[in-house]
Amino acid sequence: MGKLEIEGRILELVKAGSWKDWQPNKPWQNEIKESLIQWFNDEDDVIVNTSGSTGTPKPIRIPKTAMIQSAEKTARHFNLSADTRALLCMPARYIAGKMMLIRAIVNDWTLNAVEPSASPLLPGMNFDFAALTPHQMQESLNANLNILELTGVVILGGSSVPNTLSRKLLGAKMEIHETYGMTETITHVATRKIHPILEEGFHLLPGVHYQITSDNRLILDADHLEGSLETNDIIEPIDFRSFKLMGRADHVINSGGIKVHPQQLELELADFVDTPFYVSCMPHETLGEQIVLVLERGHLDKHTEDLLKTTLKDHFAHLAPKRFIYEPKFDRTPSGKVIRKKY
Repeated sequence: MGKLEIEGRILELVKAGSWKDWQPNKPWQNEIKESLIQWFNDEDDVIVNTSGSTGTPKPIRIPKTAMIQSAEKTARHFNLSADTRALLCMPARYIAGKMMLIRAIVNDWTLNAVEPSASPLLPGMNFDFAALTPHQMQESLNANLNILELTGVVILGGSSVPNTLSRKLLGAKMEIHETYGMTETITHVATRKIHPILEEGFHLLPGVHYQITSDNRLILDADHLEGSLETNDIIEPIDFRSFKLMGRADHVINSGGIKVHPQQLELELADFVDTPFYVSCMPHETLGEQIVLVLERGHLDKHTEDLLKTTLKDHFAHLAPKRFIYEPKFDRTPSGKVIRKKY
């Protein structure tokens, strides 16, 4: 039987369990109870909102049987047994948080729920499995480097893991994986280990297969999904069970006839830029689209900006950002994913 630990209480996660008598007094707790009510009702589906990173969030219906299969896949993939202690630190109204609840129910885990925040990891936490966004991991490190002493398996999803974060995780005692997935795939369907070793590509979970279109977009087939799902993500195949993620097709920049994948360029730029950023574009008279660097900070002084532009041009030639745009604070989804803009 799965259990939920929340603010000193232990609640049984079965249909008639003690969770039914629990009276939450905080919004994030209400989301957990609403998710449990929805799970244990007599409906065959669960209604989940998409993240909103590529448009207005929209509700979709997901079969409960598919969520059960997804929860079982995660346990098998990471070799997590029934005595697993897991951490819930993401909003339960979105698929990532809901699936932590479902994994606990399906796999008989004990789930410790803490209030979702930008920096949820604290020294001394005890868990075998946790799911965070890269932003949450980064902010947790900024708040206290002692979290590197925590142990357990951690998955990072919702956005790509920058090289700057991977380097900060060196020496961590946690086993850390980047995940690939979306609401429509019921969270992750592939993972890439980033610590203690750094893998190049994503490896599919059991029962998941992929194909590619003529323009290298990823098509997913999985035994827990109804039919094939054509994504908007560009990949580079490694073998029949793994692939390298290049970025979203709608993010591709066409600069002077050269197609640039912003996410790939960002991985290389991270060695030179020490503040949160992303690569975008703006119209250009001759190039069509001009590469720009969007930084989450106040303006650099002219000397420092010119020096950085020169350094990037020396290393990246025509791929170097031609302009810098400064944003005091990036717009993010509730799960912490940066909402990209074109200028």
